[in-house]
Amino acid sequence: MIRKPANQQHHGNLREALILAGLQILETEGLKALTLRRCAKLAGVSHAAPTHHFEGLPGLKSAIATRGYGIFERLMIEGIEAEDTPRGRVLGMCRGYLRFATEHRALFNLIFVSPRDFPPDEERMAAAASARRVLTQTCAELRHGAGGSSTTEVAVWSLVHGFAKLIEIERVVPGSGDARDVDFDNVFSFLDVRA
Repeated sequence: MIRKPANQQHHGNLREALILAGLQILETEGLKALTLRRCAKLAGVSHAAPTHHFEGLPGLKSAIATRGYGIFERLMIEGIEAEDTPRGRVLGMCRGYLRFATEHRALFNLIFVSPRDFPPDEERMAAAASARRVLTQTCAELRHGAGGSSTTEVAVWSLVHGFAKLIEIERVVPGSGDARDVDFDNVFSFLDVRA
């Protein structure tokens, strides 16, 4: 769950208030609605205030993405911890991935843009690398084909990311009861993924 900013009560932590405002805007209105001016208004400060803490909108987006990677990683880990076999842990991680993609769609789309869309930011890059390690380490537990562990990792990542995007564009609608009702567990079983 994303906390809402306490309007006009940032008590010296304006940067945090602006990040929380940005997260709220993403969750309620989407990525296109995210502007410095909107974040400032929601945080209860002047429209010029964000310039003291961020390198324009890309800097604010980078800070928000850093927070997003943390949420993403936590949801993948929750899925992993619910399972007790290597294959189950990979499937649990994928469920966490899909949960993030569906519950935090705008944030999901923000973190999966080109790194060139952000200013250099060591904190964001470290958060992204930490989330990626969850994928790498979880997939490493599987037996691998001729391409090795990196090929297995990319295959799993491609499958779950593609499935998330198909849900986003409503080509797949789990629980819909129609032809678009496809369960990820069944798609995952199509892969020859073994512990």
